Amino acid sequence: MNLYTYLLEFKNGTYITQVSANTVQQSMLEWINLLKAEIDAIEYLNNQSISAIEQELAEEQPILLKGKQSVWCFSFAIKQGHGLVNIVETVHSKRKYFKKEWLIELLKEQKPKREDLILQLEEMTVSEWIKKPYIRFVNGENANQKGAEWQFDENIVLEHKTEGTIVLDILKDGRIGGIELLNELDYL
Repeated sequence: MNLYTYLLEFKNGTYITQVSANTVQQSMLEWINLLKAEIDAIEYLNNQSISAIEQELAEEQPILLKGKQSVWCFSFAIKQGHGLVNIVETVHSKRKYFKKEWLIELLKEQKPKREDLILQLEEMTVSEWIKKPYIRFVNGENANQKGAEWQFDENIVLEHKTEGTIVLDILKDGRIGGIELLNELDYL
């Protein structure tokens, strides 16, 4: 997902909001929903005026500013007045997901004898995960305690040319308990 910042100039006031969406078109729907949810935050706007803005957006899309990247503009005229909205794609995430195919390829290259892990990954129904420092597959509550599902056995360290160091936690029963993406950790 990408982060879009909306700067609304309306009735001598400036109102700044941010929404997350995959595209600028989707962000407009999120922005309208945010306006509806925070109706009291913008003076002179009510449900009827937000519906009018929504109708104008359905008829006319924001324009990408000439010579700029990821900056759009649109205006509207409603009963309560004129408004100008600038949209700036503040954060663009080109690769927000981590794919299981990358792990399968790495295991085949770096740990080819671990066919058991390759088979586990191939049989998983999930094919990608949102990138975060740790992706857990098995409940880690009371880890390594008697009766706990999580019984750690070993780590397998893999190196990916763009994703960096990846650590697989392997449990005593041979399952992959989780994946640690070291590049996603915030080091202070």
